[in-house]
Amino acid sequence: MKKGMKARPFWQHLVILSVTAFLCMGFFLRVTAEEEVFTARPDENGFLHVEGTKLIDEDGNVVQLRGISTHGLTWYPDYINNKLFHQLSREWNCNFIRLPMYTDIYVEEDPRQSLEVLNAGIKAAIANDMYVLVDW
Repeated sequence: MKKGMKARPFWQHLVILSVTAFLCMGFFLRVTAEEEVFTARPDENGFLHVEGTKLIDEDGNVVQLRGISTHGLTWYPDYINNKLFHQLSREWNCNFIRLPMYTDIYVEEDPRQSLEVLNAGIKAAIANDMYVLVDW
């Protein structure tokens, strides 16, 4: 501090900080509001592709995926059902689900049972208008 200057009271620092934060927040909200991002649904948005750092639908709109991953399908097959996927899609607004298949379990266990669970998950996702990633 320079000689002869008085220190600002704490409340002045708080006001300056609040005004600065408010102005910065307005700038960031304005920047992100320029491009509206939609939660994609297969029935509405179709096939998706990547352009640079953006996920784009069939019509050129920027979209986002919102979702979850299940645990290994063969470990917890009871969670792969239409009721759960409906709840994720409608109540949680998820439009994406990852279905992981761990190859060591697939190979060691009955492959037909693993594929049945995987197919059930894919069908439940399609029935509830969700994108699916099968992670093998």
